Amino acid sequence: MVQILIEPTPDCHECSAPIDTVRHTLEECAAWGPQRHDLMSIIGRDLSLSSVVDQMLHSEKNWLAVTSFCEDVMSQKESNTDRGLSLGALLYGVNGDNRRYLCHLGREPMSGCHHCDTGDEETALQTLQECPAWTEQRRDLVAHTRSDT
Repeated sequence: MVQILIEPTPDCHECSAPIDTVRHTLEECAAWGPQRHDLMSIIGRDLSLSSVVDQMLHSEKNWLAVTSFCEDVMSQKESNTDRGLSLGALLYGVNGDNRRYLCHLGREPMSGCHHCDTGDEETALQTLQECPAWTEQRRDLVAHTRSDT
């Protein structure tokens, strides 16, 4: 996040580790020990990014466990500091796809999903699990992942 000028320093604001990365948050940061324990009880002890993605695609239970971990950690990071937008931007749309981020920047008039008219806020979770505009792609992805197992 320092490299893309979202954070002034690379350190972890939760545990003061010298560098806060996705790997650090997922595997190491003491602040997220209880959430990590809950996650590992469902998907196993290997929290490498490739293993987590594999586990997410393995079952809906695993998918929900990982998304729950991410949502819990992100909401706490956002409420604990004034840099929540930076973290949300990183995970939910630095590439410009997330309307909440763009709305906060004043570049979009609203944060609602522009793919459907449900009025739901556009987030990664809403896109991946709920948005009716992506139903067919979701169905194809599920069918593809089930055929690989």
